[in-house]
Amino acid sequence: MHNWQPLHAFLIRRSTAVCLQELQVWNDPQTQLDADREYLTLAAIVGFRFLHVQHSTVLYNHFSSSQMILSDSNLLRVERLKQMFLRFQYHATMQPLGEITEQHWFLLKQNWDLWKLAPVTFEQHGEEVFFLQHSQKELGMPLNLVQARIVSALHKSESACTLEDHARQIVRMFWKQIVQQSGVEGLNVAAELSRWVGLTHPEISDSDSRQLAQASRQSTSLLQAKIDAIPLSAPLFIEQQLAVLYVLEKLRAAGMLNQFSDSQSQINQSMPAR
Repeated sequence: MHNWQPLHAFLIRRSTAVCLQELQVWNDPQTQLDADREYLTLAAIVGFRFLHVQHSTVLYNHFSSSQMILSDSNLLRVERLKQMFLRFQYHATMQPLGEITEQHWFLLKQNWDLWKLAPVTFEQHGEEVFFLQHSQKELGMPLNLVQARIVSALHKSESACTLEDHARQIVRMFWKQIVQQSGVEGLNVAAELSRWVGLTHPEISDSDSRQLAQASRQSTSLLQAKIDAIPLSAPLFIEQQLAVLYVLEKLRAAGMLNQFSDSQSQINQSMPAR
């Protein structure tokens, strides 16, 4: 899921690099941006394994507004991701049966169009029973509490974007809401965030633990400011993002999301509650 490795903080064996070069994994000049994501994802798909060196860090500077990553349009980025993931799927089909799991295929085949919540009404039929009704079509679907929470967060989104981007933004939104709650500090934030997205057994990495323990000693306002400063692509709360992504795909498949072009991505829609 996105840049699951720290940016520019990796080493590759020469023999591995040679093998990947023979597969033309480095797809220059076709992939002008996100080349690191493409390179390392393909390395994983074709069977290479990764070791994690604890306590390694990297400082990443956005030093100029002319950087390609900052000047790239959203539409070009989405089109590039579509082509990149088609390449991922091709290489995945070449692997031995069972090497690519069902969860892998869900990510490899994820949708890369721009989406926003359709005009819907939101009904509550019990403490944890909800129903989502399309306002313009004869479509509806039941929701549990976790799904209803994600739909409510999606409604607050001001722009249409990919499901992956929505998932990251929703997790950030939940994270900021959780730190406002009294009595939720430090490592409890990760556990509470997992509960919000329906994960019963959260896995907290050592790096997450250190960052959250440090955050527990900071004021809520300072912590929220730091949350906003973290790039959306940072490899934090990946399991929680995946849980949200599953719900978003379910909404898309049920017709509860509207597809947009890049020029339409700022259109606002309402979701009246009943």
